[in-house]
Amino acid sequence: MSGITKTLTFAAVLTSAALGVSPMVYAAAALSDSELDRVTAGDVNVFGNATSQATGTFVIANSGSNSIVGSTNGVEDGFGSSGGIGTGTAVAHTNGANGGTSNTTVNTGGNAAGNFTLSIVGGGTATAAGTTIQSGFTASYGVFIPGL
Repeated sequence: MSGITKTLTFAAVLTSAALGVSPMVYAAAALSDSELDRVTAGDVNVFGNATSQATGTFVIANSGSNSIVGSTNGVEDGFGSSGGIGTGTAVAHTNGANGGTSNTTVNTGGNAAGNFTLSIVGGGTATAAGTTIQSGFTASYGVFIPGL
């Protein structure tokens, strides 16, 4: 094993000398705010959570949530962006007989890092004839824009 280490070290020194580059290791340096933005830009977190509940003689309850994220990190040096969306939908129905009840809950959220961020939140609830439908979403986007 030591023969391989010596060969690799010798090859690295020869390559550095041929390229005119010093193989020195420098001490750690503090990063500026703009340099830190390049490290953290594009980090995104989104979620969705939905629940539904119904009681009565004839009931239907269904809920679901999804999320997706994407990134362009590594496509271009010094420029990173990420975006994501979290959604949730809940449906509850009861015929209302014998004191039947229904309710729904949808929670979504998210955030993104960078020196330019955008979040859009929306949703709503509709209730009619013993049926409640609730839906919501959160979309988050973050990007590092050099010079901003």
